[in-house]
Amino acid sequence: MNLILLLCAKEVITDQATQSVSAIGLIDDIGSPSFPILIPHVSILAIFEKLPNEPEHQRFRLSIKQGDDEIFSQELEADFQGKGRLRQTMSFSGFPIQKPEGLEIAVLIKRKVLGSFRVSVQQVGPIEPQDPKGLPTSQAAQSQVAPKRSRRSKKKSKRRRP
Repeated sequence: MNLILLLCAKEVITDQATQSVSAIGLIDDIGSPSFPILIPHVSILAIFEKLPNEPEHQRFRLSIKQGDDEIFSQELEADFQGKGRLRQTMSFSGFPIQKPEGLEIAVLIKRKVLGSFRVSVQQVGPIEPQDPKGLPTSQAAQSQVAPKRSRRSKKKSKRRRP
């Protein structure tokens, strides 16, 4: 079995009528001012190709590592159902990332890596303090500045009489 494609996105959708697959919001770089963070929804798409004389059902393992820490590992089954290719989608609702260190998503058979996808994870920008309303203090300060009022001229207008 060969791995043809492996990607990580916010959403992977398969159209029921046409069987076409769409990946929305490719995730290849994650930045946050602080950690840990929670990614609300993550989908992984793997496309496999069955080699001649291989069985219809084959087991593989999906592994997600952050540095030396394996944060997810599950053995799954590929069922080709008489076809030469298989699309496999795995979805996570609420994916925690503990630290600013890259993620390595890999597909393995036994200990052999068929392919992997790397997601960069970085700490970006400073954490901006917030006011009691939850606004960053720079925005709160801007919203508290009173708008300038135009000054009316105190001169009385002289009306000309006919």
